[in-house]
Amino acid sequence: MLITLSDSPPGVKIKRRLGIVRKAIELPGEVPGLPPSGPLLEELFDEAMEELLRQVQEKGGNALIGLKSVSVNEQSVVLLYGEAALVEGFSESYGRRIEAGVISAKHVDRMAGGDDAISLFRAYLGLDEVRAQSLHAAGYRTLEEVAEAEIRDLLRVEGMNPTLARKIKEKAERLCKG
Repeated sequence: MLITLSDSPPGVKIKRRLGIVRKAIELPGEVPGLPPSGPLLEELFDEAMEELLRQVQEKGGNALIGLKSVSVNEQSVVLLYGEAALVEGFSESYGRRIEAGVISAKHVDRMAGGDDAISLFRAYLGLDEVRAQSLHAAGYRTLEEVAEAEIRDLLRVEGMNPTLARKIKEKAERLCKG
């Protein structure tokens, strides 16, 4: 399954667009007005992604393109949505691939742009904007680089603590394994 933040993924031909898929996530914030963080957020996001991918498969697709999220009700609800599509030029044998915002299913390549890396760090590692930018500023561009990093190196990133460093490394490792 190909998952991409881009509406027009590079190197992939969209044969047919199959319609919008969406999943709302209710965020039971620990502090009123603030979304949850850590394992709860990861679990909610993972469940929502599984639902989106199930919807794509039900529509006969092999790709989720243009993945986006929007906060609703003062951040108590997040809506994840994208478009189911049938694409060519993508093979499951490539595995999980993140390049210019393209995510598929085992191998992770270098991404092109900083904004894409920051968006991916926020979406897939659960980082806030400041920490995602700090990770990028420290030279990390892909989830593979985070997965391969030593904890001591991640701790050099501004705003990083041992618990968070371990958490994002483990999450990146799981994502890269597919």
